[in-house]
Amino acid sequence: PALAATFNADRAKEMGVALGLETRSSGFQQIAGPGMNMYRTPYSGRSFEYVSGEDPYLGAVMAAAEINGIQSQGVWADAKHYIANEQEAN
Repeated sequence: PALAATFNADRAKEMGVALGLETRSSGFQQIAGPGMNMYRTPYSGRSFEYVSGEDPYLGAVMAAAEINGIQSQGVWADAKHYIANEQEAN
């Protein structure tokens, strides 16, 4: 949510570049992220991971920018949690 709150796709790409560099320099080739679930409730313990907030368009723009940044460093971005990952019980 903090990244989404910037409404800045360039900032999302910069973050992706940093994540890609860190991942590659650690000797890995893949990063599990970004999380892209559209959450509508604050009760999920994982909502802080998502780049979308509640706006589908914003989420699409921010996630694509972060993925492009990660992959520009030769690291595979494994986007996850597209939908229905905000329920903590049942």
